[in-house]
Amino acid sequence: MTASRLSHFIILVIVGLACGHQLLQKGFDIHIPFLHSYLDDVLAMPIFLALWRWEHRQWWRTSGLHKRDILLLTLLVFCLFELVLPNYISAYTADWNDGLAYCAGSGLFWWCQPQQNPVP
Repeated sequence: MTASRLSHFIILVIVGLACGHQLLQKGFDIHIPFLHSYLDDVLAMPIFLALWRWEHRQWWRTSGLHKRDILLLTLLVFCLFELVLPNYISAYTADWNDGLAYCAGSGLFWWCQPQQNPVP
């Protein structure tokens, strides 16, 4: 299996895990506290980053995301969901541990991303 196909497979597994987790929570009303708190945050970053990588490939013809791009989106998501939205929407709560979860998800994406031609 090529690195690109492996990367696509891992992203599909991540999307499947995210959907399965939502099904457990909302469909079957099964709540596992640790997973409820952090799994979505860990899985969100590889999904967001995969979509951003796809956009880069479609519009800019690049083969991957640079570390600075990954850090930038991770910081943007953290600021939006942990600093801004909790001030305006009561459903969101600021939890600094979510930042660690976002970083773990971003690290997972970086590890899964084929490294042959990263963007400079």
